[in-house]
Amino acid sequence: MKTNNLISVDARQCGAGKTTNIENGIYSRINKNLSNQTNSIVVAGSKSLQYQYKNRYQQMIVINDDNKNSSVIKDITTAMEFNFPLICITHQAYCLLEWSLLRTDYDCILDEAINGLLEEHTISITSNKFVDFKWNQHFEISYGSDQLKYEDFLEVNKFPRNEFYRLTIIGGEDNNLMLSDSYRKLTSRNKDYYITMYDYNIMQGNDSRSKTFNVYSIFTSRLFSGWKSMHIAASAFDKTQMFHVLKYNNMEFFYTHKFNKHTGNIKLHSVANTYTDKHGKINSFTWSNYKRINHREIIESFHDYVNAITNGDKILSLRNLSETSNLSNEEKLGHSVHGLNKEEWQSITNISMESALRPSNQMILFIKQVVLDGINETEMDQIITDMFSSYLFYQAIMRCKLRSNNYNNENINIFTLDYNVALNLCEYFDIDENDYEPFEVQWNKPEPIDKKERNRRAYEKSKPQQEIMEKRTPMTSTERSRLCREKKKQELLKK
Repeated sequence: MKTNNLISVDARQCGAGKTTNIENGIYSRINKNLSNQTNSIVVAGSKSLQYQYKNRYQQMIVINDDNKNSSVIKDITTAMEFNFPLICITHQAYCLLEWSLLRTDYDCILDEAINGLLEEHTISITSNKFVDFKWNQHFEISYGSDQLKYEDFLEVNKFPRNEFYRLTIIGGEDNNLMLSDSYRKLTSRNKDYYITMYDYNIMQGNDSRSKTFNVYSIFTSRLFSGWKSMHIAASAFDKTQMFHVLKYNNMEFFYTHKFNKHTGNIKLHSVANTYTDKHGKINSFTWSNYKRINHREIIESFHDYVNAITNGDKILSLRNLSETSNLSNEEKLGHSVHGLNKEEWQSITNISMESALRPSNQMILFIKQVVLDGINETEMDQIITDMFSSYLFYQAIMRCKLRSNNYNNENINIFTLDYNVALNLCEYFDIDENDYEPFEVQWNKPEPIDKKERNRRAYEKSKPQQEIMEKRTPMTSTERSRLCREKKKQELLKK
């Protein structure tokens, strides 16, 4: 496979001209390519953004799923085969493209970093009327030099969830399998797949209590390599998932422009509550779907605070699609706001960031162990918050008056429910302690578990694996070897 080292990144702040600048924006790059008879494929974050490009370049071929009678991937391939000089596709379509020599004729221009490059797949092991196959006949795991094998865990009938193994496909494809959406999710050549021993045991059909298993994936260099050149226009690129996925794949890139914090008359309002969790640990307030669903008093008191501060003025809001609670005078944003510039939004000075976007605990563990290995724990937590929340919030915030060419230092109010998100937003905006406004929300906090009970649970959870193994007497040499590997495993987990 041909790779390239010609990946350039423009990380200037939102509104700084990454698209429109006549000297070094995307438009100027397209114009130069047209003049030099170099083909361009533009990858846009939304259909709306595609048609913004189409309005400027009438000769552009726009490909998306608006045409229900055709295949998007087939249409893209055909357009490249016919050597069309200017093609525009979506991020979603780009992630489905197979590597091809056709890429060598195209300069690939990504308008915004692609999100969703790290995935958690929940797969049902039950068959349906169209598909009848056994997962264990088509997938297996590969082992690192210090990883225990599946058979080792079978011996003691204990399957941990705290270590990830590479999952690979074996066996041939058949028509039944190809009818399965779940099978297709786990067989993209653009991805590396990982699974825990706990989930692999379910996949093997050896846990009758569980009907689903989870698999985790990350896109590989196949997604990004092979182009004549590649340019990425994404503010604060080092805060994105894509940045860390390129790092995972050891892909090199260089910056044409670095990111600078936004300045202005900005007031950041954040929940400042701390609480003692069920383990007795004092935590800063984080916002999650669990709290959103089970503690409605939080969002209600938050809205009371926002309405009081804004006093009837217009508010830009971002929240989960299933959330029904509203602010008194709001303009609701979607989660795909990158590159969208609406004049009516740019007159608004109040922004409420309410979406609960925290990934599952297992997804967090996967990212820490596989994607961010070697980084200290505190920094990993900050990176994950950026990946799933703060970066999107930054993009949403920059739809407001702060983006406008007519911004004249008017007061900008940013509201967020998550303390850690607020801390991260200080990396995007020039905010000091005088610009930070903490507030309290009403919350019926869970009572911490009694210390004696907490210690008992911790002891049960941490019982050494060897206690289980020692019940099997006498030990053979093979068993002793396995016990040694288990001790090594426990030592690694403590690090």
